[in-house]
Amino acid sequence: MLRTTLVALILLVLGACTSVVLVKPNQPEKFAEGYVFDPQISWNAFKSQNDEREIWTLDGLALNTLLLVKGLEEGDTLFEQTKDDNKAPKFRTAMRPHEVGEFITDSLAQGGAHNIRTFDLRPAKIGSVEALRFSFEFLQENDLEVNGDALAWIDGGKFYALIFQGASIYYYPNYKDSVERLMASVRKA
Repeated sequence: MLRTTLVALILLVLGACTSVVLVKPNQPEKFAEGYVFDPQISWNAFKSQNDEREIWTLDGLALNTLLLVKGLEEGDTLFEQTKDDNKAPKFRTAMRPHEVGEFITDSLAQGGAHNIRTFDLRPAKIGSVEALRFSFEFLQENDLEVNGDALAWIDGGKFYALIFQGASIYYYPNYKDSVERLMASVRKA
């Protein structure tokens, strides 16, 4: 995982962390108000007091993460801002699907990712809600390649997403199918 984004994510989670919980597979997990999904494998979930974001990992935050974004509002950033980070991309409720993808990748770039490439963009549906699925890859500051998959949508003027990323060597390919099934299981509760 990229160093600056990793630091931001860790600070976000640990700053408001109340516990680390083992999430067991194949038991519906409440994701956000009105949504559930089925974890396919066991995850370590950093449960926090921050209701907008949560981070899960399989092998440790430096190796892979699943970021659960649970209802950002107009003007919110994907990652917690540092004190001089006024240039971070901000969520707008009027974003079109391709802008939702750009919001995610621009946020990763703001955190230090470079050579970001998106591919396999495709529409998705969660019940009657339009969503966007896509894959991405980028280089960390140390040139380690990272791959990821995202599912994102806007519902009721709020931004929701599941964003998985992992080191291209072993960690991403090892969990890709399980994450794919997890994302396909997202539904209205």
